[in-house]
Amino acid sequence: MDNRVYFVLLLLSIVASTWGGVRFVLWMDRVGEASLQRIIEAAMAHAATDPSPIVDLSFCTYRTCIAFWSQTQHRISLPYDTASILLKDLHHYTLRWGWLGPAMILLPWSFLLYAFERWRLRRQLRNATEAGRGP
Repeated sequence: MDNRVYFVLLLLSIVASTWGGVRFVLWMDRVGEASLQRIIEAAMAHAATDPSPIVDLSFCTYRTCIAFWSQTQHRISLPYDTASILLKDLHHYTLRWGWLGPAMILLPWSFLLYAFERWRLRRQLRNATEAGRGP
C-alpha cells in the first residue's frame, strides 16, 4: 500500500477515537448531572415532612471524567435532619464522581468541607434550639 493510504487510515482512526472520546465524556457528564439532580429531588421530597428546625447548607460537589471537571456550589435551606442526609449524599456523590480525572486532587478537601459543614449544621441546630425555634 501507498503511504498516503496509511496516513488517511491514521487520520480516520484519530478522528473516530476523538469523536468517541468526546461522546463518552459528554455522556458521563449528563449521567453525573442526572444523579446529582435525583439526590437533590429526594432531599426536597423528604424536607416536606421533616419537623426539625431550618438550617442553611452550603457544600461544593465535584465531578470529573478524564479531561474535564465540574464544581457545583449548593446553598440550600432545609430542616436539620434532611440537611444532614443531603450533606452525606452530596459528599458520597463527590467521592463517586470525583475520582476519575483532574478533580481527584480535590477529594481530600471534600472530607474537610464535609466535616466543617457537619459542625456548622450542628451549631445552627444548637442555636435554633436555644432560641426556642426547635424541639
